[in-house]
Amino acid sequence: MIRLIKTNLQYLTFRELFLVGAAGALFLGIRGGLLSYDNSFSGDYLIFAVLICAAVTLLNVGREHMDGVIRNKLTLGFTRMKIYASFIITSAVSSTVLYLLTAVPFFAVSSANVAKYMPEGEYFKMALICYVTALVITMGSTVLAICVPRLSIAAVLLLASAIGFVVMSHSFEAKLSQSRTNSYMISYRSLEDIKEYGENMDDFYYDPLEDAYIGTQEQENEYYVGGTSRSIMRTVLFCDPYFQLQGVTAAVRLYEQESFAQRAEMILNTDFDPDVFDFRYDVFRNYHTFPIYSGVFIVILITAGALVFRKININ
Repeated sequence: MIRLIKTNLQYLTFRELFLVGAAGALFLGIRGGLLSYDNSFSGDYLIFAVLICAAVTLLNVGREHMDGVIRNKLTLGFTRMKIYASFIITSAVSSTVLYLLTAVPFFAVSSANVAKYMPEGEYFKMALICYVTALVITMGSTVLAICVPRLSIAAVLLLASAIGFVVMSHSFEAKLSQSRTNSYMISYRSLEDIKEYGENMDDFYYDPLEDAYIGTQEQENEYYVGGTSRSIMRTVLFCDPYFQLQGVTAAVRLYEQESFAQRAEMILNTDFDPDVFDFRYDVFRNYHTFPIYSGVFIVILITAGALVFRKININ
């Protein structure tokens, strides 16, 4: 196994594609850090860096199929599971290097401006959360490259997955952000009308401009998602790498506001009903748990990939 890992690392790290990806990751880290220092947190640069990790991994591992390297390793007596495990480890190492090339300058440069109102160590934790998210994407691209012999098909599947994560993130977040009830205004011309319709007089006030008695009523929101459906949708959404990066970005931008520090303590220390309070509170209170969801996702990806790789025909 050690021999396979060393061979993979030599094959990967000295190829032009990896070096180009490393240069791109470093540029994104410096550029994003400077912009975040001068203005506001630029989370999009981290997203692009994660995509670089995925693309470099996919193309490099995919070349192993195209060049017949995997077939040669099998003829030399290496088992499929050892070959598979060596690729998983190699991809994790390479993506870690690429992520650090972005994250170190990005978070180091931007911390003076972005993290000045954060609790001590919070910005570093956010960097670690983003790293685990990057590992999810890397493992996904690795599994695709190993299990799909044709690189073009694997690339299309990776692109489709990325688009799917973005679409799912926006769709699920929109559904979970729906409130349980909607408020709407009603008006009556006279107190007699209020009594006639059986309304509570205390719920209305007289508006002289409208010459009417104004009140509000609550109505059940038909688009609200609650109960078991909400729990399932929330779990799936918290596994979404794109949503995780957006969630961290949203938390950072809240912390950038000096007045938010005291409110943050209140939000974190107050019990809220997850079926009632704004979904943004849920995300802010629980973005620290993203690595747990990512870890489960990684285990599922690696396990599924191993089962498929044992069965595919390698020519």
